[in-house]
Amino acid sequence: MNKNKVLWFFVFVILVVFTMYTIISGSGSFTATGFLRCIVNANPFWIVAAVGCMFLFILTEGVSIKYLTDFLGSKTSLRRGFLYSSADIFFSAITPSATGGQPASAFFMIRDGIPASVTAMSLLINIGVYTISIIFIGLVCLICTPHVFMGFGIFSKVLIIAGLVIQLAIVVLFAMLVYKDRIMFRIADKLLVVAKKLHLAKRVEKKRKKLEKSAHEYKECSIAVKNHFGVIIRVFVYNVIQRVSQMMVTVCVFMAVGGDFSKALEALSTQGLVILGSNSVPIPGAVGVADYLFFEGFRGMVPRESLVNVELMSRGISFYGCIILCILIVAVCYLSGKKKVKDRKG
Repeated sequence: MNKNKVLWFFVFVILVVFTMYTIISGSGSFTATGFLRCIVNANPFWIVAAVGCMFLFILTEGVSIKYLTDFLGSKTSLRRGFLYSSADIFFSAITPSATGGQPASAFFMIRDGIPASVTAMSLLINIGVYTISIIFIGLVCLICTPHVFMGFGIFSKVLIIAGLVIQLAIVVLFAMLVYKDRIMFRIADKLLVVAKKLHLAKRVEKKRKKLEKSAHEYKECSIAVKNHFGVIIRVFVYNVIQRVSQMMVTVCVFMAVGGDFSKALEALSTQGLVILGSNSVPIPGAVGVADYLFFEGFRGMVPRESLVNVELMSRGISFYGCIILCILIVAVCYLSGKKKVKDRKG
């Protein structure tokens, strides 16, 4: 973990502590005893299902990355794919706009002997399709349950629409990189020249070489995407399953505390819009934003006195529990990898 990631990790922890304090202190009905009672009285079947969905969220990304690397000629195991997805999820959670996830995955992939070009292409295709899956699910929620969207407040609606627009912009950029890669890299090269003249960038030649290398990798990715559309469809299915499994954690918790089964679809759609809206703000892990949207969306489905308990349980499993599991996996694999390197040198 470099200095920037360490800094963002501490920022993330501070945000978490501040958010938890704000949520708990802002609720006149919350008590530690009441929260523990809520956990004890929760239906164990649905709690286990929620944890299973959290595990599936990590696993499906690993399956997707493994499938892509295998397709591109670098066979890897599902166990290593699980590590790559864990690294992506943890570092995405603690960095703004999830910028640290892919470099962390790439570190382990390259250390395992996967060529840099295959690593770059696998992660590029996966993140592009992952973004498409978020838009797809968000649009399904908006079209199939418009009343859920209308139940949010004005500010929340702005966040949801902004999240949709931002994800669409990312997909357009991805499409441009795939189908109009020459134009995109010419623009990037011109911007480097302008930045140099305005003294806004240093080591321009070094950056230009990196840009040329990236252009070559994107070109290979472009060929892979254009000629094998079936691969993209399969990766899309994996990513939809991944995102829905995360949404299902909240639904399972909702059912565990006695939620009305007839409102399960509404709860699923609400969580889908919460995820879409939380992608609109570049805050590590969307801490605070996701919590705010959750309260807005579920206030009509969960009694006010239980809302904080349900939010803490849901977020605790789908996010905090998830990143704790991911960092444990990453830490164990990182340390065992260092030990293997020392053994080989010895």
